[in-house]
Amino acid sequence: MTNRMILNETSWFGRGAVNELVPEVLGFAPRLW
Repeated sequence: MTNRMILNETSWFGRGAVNELVPEVLGFAPRLW
């Protein structure tokens, strides 16, 4: 496994996690306030 492949996997997972997390946080935050 090359470093570039690891970086690509990491960046893809990072984007996926953010895309999943942001709507959840935005949807959940109003209930906290």
